[in-house]
Amino acid sequence: MDQPMADEKKETGLANILVPRLSAIIQDLGPFLTGHQMHTDILPGSALVCHANDDGPLVDDEGYVFFAFEGNLNGAVNLDKYYEKCLCAADRLKYSYPSIAYGRARIEDVTVVACYDMDRLVFNQVLNREALEAWSGENIESFLPPAFQTPCTDLEVISPLLALPMRPVMVDMQTAAIWTLQNGMLVVKAKNESLCVYSHDDKELRKLVDGLDLDPRFLISIFGPSLP
Repeated sequence: MDQPMADEKKETGLANILVPRLSAIIQDLGPFLTGHQMHTDILPGSALVCHANDDGPLVDDEGYVFFAFEGNLNGAVNLDKYYEKCLCAADRLKYSYPSIAYGRARIEDVTVVACYDMDRLVFNQVLNREALEAWSGENIESFLPPAFQTPCTDLEVISPLLALPMRPVMVDMQTAAIWTLQNGMLVVKAKNESLCVYSHDDKELRKLVDGLDLDPRFLISIFGPSLP
């Protein structure tokens, strides 16, 4: 199995989520250089994740975007949902795991539907909801919380969020339990404090975390590599 060539690797925490357009052509970078239409090589609903900068996808000199993808061909139970596939493809892209699940497509053959943070493994922004939902077959409300003001301790706002998918950052009931929602918001239950939802850039969150003496790996999961 192959992995991206050295000149394709980009050290960046920014990524874009892509969906193919109907006329898209795919070139597998693994052993199967088919050149078939994208829908024959990549399963419908697959996550396609490419490196990005502030201006959008990174495009090579030939006009191609390099991406990692995940379609759950083998039916893994932890890759059933679209957000799970995005997490897997982003992790593959970031660490360049050996795999045939890499591809290239011309920039005009893909649509950017979301911005993704590969350090925190969360969605930063949805850019094209209609195209994302049409390709994934899922409603974004099934995995992304709505926008609201943080910090928030209002249980009427928080309670519906607890049914959304989230990942544990740390769970230590003697000090605090912290979970990450798919848009990077943090659900936090600190000892002797009310349940609260924070954005990762809330000053109140930083103050709370500073008092917990967390492992640096937890800090990156919360704030990313550029700590406030």
